[in-house]
Amino acid sequence: MGPSVKGPVMARLSKRIAISIFVAAITTIVFGIVLAFRLQSTDRVVFDSAWGVAILLGLIASILALTSGAITGETVKSMAKLSKGAQGGDGPPPPEVMAKMQALGQRLKLLSRTTAVLTVIAVGTMASARFV
Repeated sequence: MGPSVKGPVMARLSKRIAISIFVAAITTIVFGIVLAFRLQSTDRVVFDSAWGVAILLGLIASILALTSGAITGETVKSMAKLSKGAQGGDGPPPPEVMAKMQALGQRLKLLSRTTAVLTVIAVGTMASARFV
């Protein structure tokens, strides 16, 4: 498949994938909070133990990852809008548009790495909570 096919296919898929990931993230965070507070009804006090602190750190990291992911999505939308506007004219896009695209590309690179690192931290702290 060439770029003429991949571009439109990815454009359509990326919107649905982004919505699915966002809904899954929100659902996971909400049910995680509900389950952590349901645990308070047992003998274990949630955030007064090493387990509770690890879960709390994972919760904070997951919320930060969700926020970073949402900002990444908005950056992608801005970049797509700018790219679509730049393709309308004849010849190459103006230098200021190219500079803006490069800046957005750098921001996207940083945000996507930040989201990935925060997600790994969230999963790692929550998975290792039972061992602390």
